[in-house]
Amino acid sequence: MNLIETLKSIIYPAALVAVFSLILFILLKFPNGLRGSYIKFFVLFLPISIMLFKLYNNINMDNQLFFRISDILVFLSVLSLTLWLIGPILGIIQPNKVIQSLWEPMTEINSYWGLQFFRPEQREYIKFFDISVYRNIGLYPESPMFNIVLLLGLCTELFLRPKLKIWRILLFFITIVSTFGSLGVILSSVAIFLKLCVYVDNDRKWIVYFLVLCLITIVFVLIIYKKEHAADSYNSHLDDFIACFKAWKKSLIFGTGFENNSVIQFYMAEFRKNNKGYTTSAGAVLAHGGLSLFSIYIVPFIKLIFLKSTHKRVNENLFGIIIFIVFVTYIFTYRFLIFWLLAFGYSKINWRNIKHL
Repeated sequence: MNLIETLKSIIYPAALVAVFSLILFILLKFPNGLRGSYIKFFVLFLPISIMLFKLYNNINMDNQLFFRISDILVFLSVLSLTLWLIGPILGIIQPNKVIQSLWEPMTEINSYWGLQFFRPEQREYIKFFDISVYRNIGLYPESPMFNIVLLLGLCTELFLRPKLKIWRILLFFITIVSTFGSLGVILSSVAIFLKLCVYVDNDRKWIVYFLVLCLITIVFVLIIYKKEHAADSYNSHLDDFIACFKAWKKSLIFGTGFENNSVIQFYMAEFRKNNKGYTTSAGAVLAHGGLSLFSIYIVPFIKLIFLKSTHKRVNENLFGIIIFIVFVTYIFTYRFLIFWLLAFGYSKINWRNIKHL
């Protein structure tokens, strides 16, 4: 491929996504006036990230960007586990700072030198076997956001790195368990199980069967625990899907307005009047921008999940499946991380074939 063709392969997909995003910019509603946020993510950051991934694709180093992120997450995992153990768990050190959460303006969060946070109120620790254990929330105000980046690190090590590094996988899994988020534990267990199905040869399939039994046991225990001790969380997740679906039905194609949460809140159940947090990125996108905005998100996931099944591609298929489930079950709709992941999916599309259609 000559220089001109290389430049076209890098610029063309980014330009196509940018143009489509600009068309939607004209068609979508912006009741909250957040046009600058839309331009930042969809017209600038996403196309630039696509070009970066395409550039790395051309030199067969596209996964290197994820490896660097994983390196950072390994450091953060070690740091968070250390401070979590000697801080909230063992009480060897005491928090020396208090910050205000921007997500919940009336909420104060304890901090250890700004490197580790923990929340002492009831809803941020889990009573398990009559033992109160604080959640490990790392550098985030809540454990679900920490779980998202940890799951990305785990999936990078399982599905994108050519040679498995068991200690990294164990580190991410232990850190996810320390957040006491049942969904994170289930998804990480499923990811490890799927990797074993691909990695283990037929003579050692008994290992997979044993781990399946362990996985089913873990999921069963978590479901029972969730039902008995965290019914509000479960009901909030379910109600969020229902509220987003009802809001989306008001305008299937273009949604009710970019980041317009008032319609979703209108359909929330009465028991959530004091908890207006969201739990599904996919539902929020559909409610905000309908199928038109959702198409920007779903196309790269479809490509990742349905890549041709070579050994390398199967691992990328599994990466796409787990990350898509994270997108459906966690909320990070308009964050740099989700657009970075979308750019990775877009970079896998054979744009030259599309150009000649």
